[in-house]
Amino acid sequence: VDFQVSCSYIEIYNEEIRDLLQPGVSKDAITIRERGDGVIQLAGIHAARCSNSSELRACLREGCLQRTTGATLMNEQSSR
Repeated sequence: VDFQVSCSYIEIYNEEIRDLLQPGVSKDAITIRERGDGVIQLAGIHAARCSNSSELRACLREGCLQRTTGATLMNEQSSR
């Protein structure tokens, strides 16, 4: 069985979309598109190819570190 796994990690914060795997990319480079069949896609986001579970975990860890967080009265690590 052949398969390919890729990982993308985005955040929607203050009505802006951020690519958490390429945080330096301009927010204007990411666009939302709707295909003719109604499927919504994001154009301009990075998709990292992962060949094993360790690479996938590293990709998710990297994206998680880029997330926007802020303290609340309930949780100091709450995503906003």
